[in-house]
Amino acid sequence: MVEIVKAYKQKLPAMRFIGKKYSTPPNWGEWFENCWFDKIENAMGGEEAVHQLYEDGDAYVELTRVKSDEPFEFWLGMFVSPGTEVPDDFLYKDFSEFNLGVFLVYGKEEEVMQIPENTHKCLDKIDKEGMKFGYDKEGAAWEVRRYQCPRYTMPDEKNNIILDYCWIIE
Repeated sequence: MVEIVKAYKQKLPAMRFIGKKYSTPPNWGEWFENCWFDKIENAMGGEEAVHQLYEDGDAYVELTRVKSDEPFEFWLGMFVSPGTEVPDDFLYKDFSEFNLGVFLVYGKEEEVMQIPENTHKCLDKIDKEGMKFGYDKEGAAWEVRRYQCPRYTMPDEKNNIILDYCWIIE
């Protein structure tokens, strides 16, 4: 059974998100087969540079843009320094300084990846944690799922992992 082991507000600097945009959830296998995360890391100056951006800056990120009366947008990629050159065939979205409401969801991988259920559990806690959703200039909300190493990639002694469910908040 999953549990939210920590909830907190994280202040982040202005960043650029580089990735690819989809109308349905992205195919992660395609990303690893094509080494697309490596291309983004290289554009920023290498793996060490992504670690310097912010705590958890080395995470692979899945963004979901939600706005009523508009289709969902799914993005897969990474946050990088502002102004990072965008590799060919990638898109970008610039974010000014912002806050994330972060919820660390702990459990077995198959349970942690039950995204709709866990999203609702986290959303129920946003108000309880004193957080309010933030919206971009177009009135859209952004969900950010961070697949951070080693929390997500290295199971603990109980074979559990942590996936970061986050939202841009005020």
